[in-house]
Amino acid sequence: MTASAMRVVLALCLLCAASSGAGAQEWKVQTDPKTLAARMQKFAAHLKDLGVAGQLKSCRYLVSEYESRDFSAWGAICSLQGGGKPQSILLCDDDGLGHFALKSSGFSFAYEEVDEFTRKNCTGG
Repeated sequence: MTASAMRVVLALCLLCAASSGAGAQEWKVQTDPKTLAARMQKFAAHLKDLGVAGQLKSCRYLVSEYESRDFSAWGAICSLQGGGKPQSILLCDDDGLGHFALKSSGFSFAYEEVDEFTRKNCTGG
């Protein structure tokens, strides 16, 4: 990931962090391969829109909230393949308000971590 792309992602993440989710929500762990593949495509489109170089190779720890026709929020830990070694990233987005956030370090590989990050950054609270 280039330095300018990282600055854009960091700025976007800071903007998303300004709105935090309210209260505990009912989160669902998603294990369906088709759901995971569809969500990876949406995550990849966000990264491309931001000019982030690289390709998502895999995602895991996928969680969702508010699954409805009008709004849903999603989070996952994905492997981003750039010019060198793959890097794990924590990311989230929603299908209603346009939030997207990414974290490239300082997280654990756990559903609870994805849940908390998604709730704080991508539910529009």
